[in-house]
Amino acid sequence: MRILITGGSGFIGSQLYATLQRSGNEVVSVDDHRVNSLGPPPEFEICASVEKLSKQELEGYDAVYHLASNKSVPESFKRPLAYLDNAEATANLLHCAHQAGVGRVFIGSTCEVFGNQPHQPLSEDALLSPLSPYAMTKAISELYSRIYSKASGTQIVVLRIFNTYGPYERPDAVIPAMCRDALTEGKIVVEGSGQQKRDFTYIDDMVQKLASLIEVPNLPEVVNLGSGKSTSIQGIAQIVQSTARKYGDVISIDWQNSRINEISNFESSTSLQNQLNLPKPQIGLSEGVLKTYLWWREHLNHV
Repeated sequence: MRILITGGSGFIGSQLYATLQRSGNEVVSVDDHRVNSLGPPPEFEICASVEKLSKQELEGYDAVYHLASNKSVPESFKRPLAYLDNAEATANLLHCAHQAGVGRVFIGSTCEVFGNQPHQPLSEDALLSPLSPYAMTKAISELYSRIYSKASGTQIVVLRIFNTYGPYERPDAVIPAMCRDALTEGKIVVEGSGQQKRDFTYIDDMVQKLASLIEVPNLPEVVNLGSGKSTSIQGIAQIVQSTARKYGDVISIDWQNSRINEISNFESSTSLQNQLNLPKPQIGLSEGVLKTYLWWREHLNHV
């Protein structure tokens, strides 16, 4: 199968690239490298921004994973106009994929589109209530997907990816930030009360879910991808502390103010994932944090 991955040099994209290639697929990455990646570089890559891709560059592909994105919630409040690139890139990709006759397009979205919801776990039909410019651009991208899904012969599937962590992730996400800060500062930051919860999946497990979707013949328009378990940020900090202690690293917690529009809880429903027979997570949170912490210990001077 011939597969294109946008954001193929990124945290998830680079590891999905390697997995799909090992399975015998012909895989090509598209990435403009506006953000320095910590992951292994793809073997075959088009250096370009997604919003400038053409029909010709998408011809001959069986499937596309669209994972390229600006993705920082705090940064999106500082640079809201720059984050509109997310929606523009998705619109252009869908237009070109339709013209090129691509059979299937997976659109990477985020649990952030849900905002604060009274009922957990979150199913695919939960109302969208984005609370950041980043989340809004992802919600717009989902609407573009719905439009093109009805207007073209391309099967379009929105993938709402919940928090994914592990080696090679940049330290603007919570777990790698804690691991790096523990090793460089002797402390880790927890914002607000620390009782806000997130649904974490280790990178290997998330990549297996993503890669397996290509083999499912009939997919719904939206799939939530998470572990089905939520953990408080304070709980994550305590796991990092405990992990560090095993290696003689003593760290404290630095409590800071809450983020703008902080969301109290994200927990993915796994009902649809189970119906689709997607792989279940194999790496628990403590083991995953240990793997991530050891990666940072080894690579701290090189990132």
